[in-house]
Amino acid sequence: EGPIHVDRFQCEKCGSDIELRPGRMEEGVRIAGKYQTFYKTNDDGYSSTYICKDLNNDELKLLRIYDKTLTNLISNPKEFIELVGAVSFMAGENHMLIIDTGLSDKYLYQVMPFRKLESIEQLVDYGYIWACDQALDLIYELVKSLEEGVKNISNGHFNLNPNNIFISSKGKVRYQGFGIAPQLMSEKSFAKSDVHFFDVYYLSPELASGKDYPTQASDIYSLGMILYYMIVGTTPCVSSDGEGVDYNNLVFPQSVETELDQCFLKIFKSITENDPANRPQSFKEFRLQLEVYFSAKNHQN
Repeated sequence: EGPIHVDRFQCEKCGSDIELRPGRMEEGVRIAGKYQTFYKTNDDGYSSTYICKDLNNDELKLLRIYDKTLTNLISNPKEFIELVGAVSFMAGENHMLIIDTGLSDKYLYQVMPFRKLESIEQLVDYGYIWACDQALDLIYELVKSLEEGVKNISNGHFNLNPNNIFISSKGKVRYQGFGIAPQLMSEKSFAKSDVHFFDVYYLSPELASGKDYPTQASDIYSLGMILYYMIVGTTPCVSSDGEGVDYNNLVFPQSVETELDQCFLKIFKSITENDPANRPQSFKEFRLQLEVYFSAKNHQN
């Protein structure tokens, strides 16, 4: 099942369960009278993805169900989830298509074709570490898809992290969530809430501080953090006390750095600059940077 966020713990004094996510959907339930969940395959802290059966045709599907706590922060939940579904068709070939959406008992849900998938977070948790160029191949595929998405809707993802990027059983890179963050950031109730939607360790400094509206350079920073996670196997920019984010604490372990060439390190430094003005400003610029790197190494990606 992979790493699953803790939803409840037991009180040491009285023994009763204390729920941390009271608005979360459980396994083995029916949604909208159309989908029967079987078991959970992924959890990002505010939504859960299940393998489910479509009761209309008995086919397997992937069903993502958002916590009620998120629904309660959205002014028009039905319109919100319909727009998320529509955007999925414009976010490039690597984005997971949404074939149905809805609102059932205050649960927002989206349905996707069934695929055998593992998130990057799950794969790292299982002990898988990417070689440098192998990781760049994955990033390159994502950049091409994100570039197409921005061209179609003039907005970025703004919440890229190892939990919403997947590898299929056929080795295809998939991702989800395009279009969600920009909508949520426009919701006043969400902006004032303490719901943990963003993964702060992969969030650009400018987005984390709330100083500027995010740009493609913000997503490029997130891709840099994901790249670090893939080849090192640990969360980037963790503070010395292990409880916060330190944007200046981004150092490769010696055992990893010795395997990295200077051209790779130059690219990595450029996409992880704290100042967004010093990063590539667009997915196209970053894609071309990667293509020059691959060409110099005669690397077929």
